[in-house]
Amino acid sequence: MNQNIANLKILNESGLEFLLLREPAEWIKSADIDILISNKDSLHKLEAQGYFKYRENETHVWYLKYNTISNTWTHLDIHLNIKVGTVQMSDQYTKGLFEGAYIDKNGLPRVDIYNEALLLILHVLLDKKEYRKCYFDRISEDLVDYLRKNIQCYKNAIDIDLNEILNIYEVVKEQRLVSSAVAATLCKISRIEGSRSWILTRIVSRIRRVVEDSGAIAVIGPDGAGKTSVVRALSKLPVLNLKVQYMGPFDRLQMRALLYRLMSWLVGKRRTNKGLIEKINRICWHLICFLDLQDRKLRNKFHQSALGVVLFDRYPSDMYIRNPTFINKLIYQYIFQKPRFTYFLTGNVEEIRRRKPELTEMELKKAYKLYRRQLLENNMHYVEINTTKFSLDETLAAIVCHAAHHNWHRVE
Repeated sequence: MNQNIANLKILNESGLEFLLLREPAEWIKSADIDILISNKDSLHKLEAQGYFKYRENETHVWYLKYNTISNTWTHLDIHLNIKVGTVQMSDQYTKGLFEGAYIDKNGLPRVDIYNEALLLILHVLLDKKEYRKCYFDRISEDLVDYLRKNIQCYKNAIDIDLNEILNIYEVVKEQRLVSSAVAATLCKISRIEGSRSWILTRIVSRIRRVVEDSGAIAVIGPDGAGKTSVVRALSKLPVLNLKVQYMGPFDRLQMRALLYRLMSWLVGKRRTNKGLIEKINRICWHLICFLDLQDRKLRNKFHQSALGVVLFDRYPSDMYIRNPTFINKLIYQYIFQKPRFTYFLTGNVEEIRRRKPELTEMELKKAYKLYRRQLLENNMHYVEINTTKFSLDETLAAIVCHAAHHNWHRVE
């Protein structure tokens, strides 16, 4: 059984009264699952099942839960009432959804097929404002015909012209796009003021995101601090468009072929070079390493500009921490652009040594001291998390909640 379905069945058995508003197109790849609850006071039942809240507003609460065995997330978009675009459904309509619900093939309580089709049409047109085949393919002509014949039944529940909405739906389905004329009509229907400078605003926003590096977050810390487990879990996070970029040095899979060949050649020459030549060799190696790491960072600029987030596994400043020389400090600490957030993973020295017995107590304490000093010297926005004190779930919750509280990827 799919993990998301299993988690919802557990919630249902726990006594949480909810309805599945629409079945995800693919349960496995679902970014979020939309459910409607009857009572906000029952949200504590989610926390009892290991979910954590990372965001909320007047009509929605968003919860996440990570499964360490399957390396998957369950993301719940919980509706406290029904609001689509700027259109608020009546309490009577919401009550009617619970009264007319049924148990679907997965054993989950679900909104009846006609209201599911109606809410899906409103969601696509008023929230998404674009043609999405995965949604339109799920709405049959029979369902649309039923809604047209029963428009009067929804008159008191929906404060918009439903007949006009269905007409627009037909146009969008036929044209497979939302034209400017259709968008203007939708804005009028849902009482949203259109923005004449939308394209210019988007271009400016993208440029600012590239310049300010607002979509970059980094996970750093000594070996054994849990970076691999944390990055592995966050890489599967369904909440946002996230890419992971490994920033360890001299990695053949990450490097351009030319840079890798140059660095390999320099490493081979170290065995024969002595004195001044050896120092020049090392400086050249670090300069090429700098170019490589800068290249890896620049590769992700377009992703960041498109509201994506890049999670850096390690960061160039690690090179200075691991070998605190003047040249490393200059190249890797002062020249590199700072990430928006840095999550510094630490832990009890003895616990870390159990994970990585090759590390000495002195090496770990020195590394912690250098990490904290360089974070403060660079005035970096960071959060320190003790991974031996907190579980993986608690560590993930701390990172996600902190980043969500600071608007993830938005330029402020």
